[in-house]
Amino acid sequence: MKQITLQVPIGATAATSYPIRIDDRFCLPEGIGKRRTYIITQPRILELWGNQLLEHSGLQPTATYCMGDGEEHKSLDTFAAIQEWLLENGANRSSLLIAFGGGVVGDMTGFVAATFMRGIDFIQIPTTLLSQVDSSVGGKTGVNLTRGKNMVGAFHQPVHVAINTDTLTTLDSRNYAAGIAEVIKYGFAMDAELFDTLCRQRAALKARDPEVLSEIIRHCCLIKSHIVSQDERESGLRAVLNFGHTIGHIVEKWGKYQSHLHGEAVAIGMVAAARLSEQLLGLDPESTRRLVELLDFFDLPVSLPLPFDIINQYIGSDKKSTDTAIRFVLVPATGQWEFVDIPLPFALQEYISE
Repeated sequence: MKQITLQVPIGATAATSYPIRIDDRFCLPEGIGKRRTYIITQPRILELWGNQLLEHSGLQPTATYCMGDGEEHKSLDTFAAIQEWLLENGANRSSLLIAFGGGVVGDMTGFVAATFMRGIDFIQIPTTLLSQVDSSVGGKTGVNLTRGKNMVGAFHQPVHVAINTDTLTTLDSRNYAAGIAEVIKYGFAMDAELFDTLCRQRAALKARDPEVLSEIIRHCCLIKSHIVSQDERESGLRAVLNFGHTIGHIVEKWGKYQSHLHGEAVAIGMVAAARLSEQLLGLDPESTRRLVELLDFFDLPVSLPLPFDIINQYIGSDKKSTDTAIRFVLVPATGQWEFVDIPLPFALQEYISE
């Protein structure tokens, strides 16, 4: 496939921007071998793709750290263990970290990079669809606490994002579908043309057609880079990327980050947000029906798995809540969005019915 290169324009100068390269190989910047380089990954990723990474890049890492798989490992304990490991292996302020894996690895590596010796460079090499279209771009990093997801973190942009679409050939069907949920989020809330394309090409997308995938990934990265360039630290516009996440994060927390993958929880949250949109903004129910049908095609969950009273109990601890209201991203029409502040206490059952 032909390499696609995008630029994420952070700040006012080219020096503060970084490239996203989409290819069927690992495309890292030249001269990378001149720095002490530390890879943070997971055992299965290293086994499947470690040799190809080294062959394509010529990289000779100083050391490699394998962390556990799953959101439960995105913790302060893992964070501290990696910091100690870096010191034990001679890392310094000019060292480079490489996040080689999915969103958990990327979030963790980015947060370590943001804080180790007050900040060092890191590269994102996302290996899941969800991380390729969403979490590897934009500089959100962090770890989970018992009481909530991503409650401790920092904004720290990567210096390079290398997307190898071949890594999706070994991604299991459940995690692949979870990535599709984030793709659908971009279309339904931000780009009606993209949503129509997803509906039209859903069979090719489900079959992982490489040309369709590379174009979809490019489209999602363009949307996100455009938003991040205007609002790096989520002081306003960037919060639109949270469509489906308010209820989604509650689903994840309720299941102790084990019952639902992030994308699965977001799928549930998008349907809930669409139904809220019908009640509050007049969204055409036909749009919600198309959303549910598309999610169902990819075997993603669309119904709330937990009682309303649990949602109402957890909603006030969401990062998007204030003392008096909870902010939702809602959709008046496909491809359009609005921020809506709903007063607390919140009772979801008053707005939607399952």
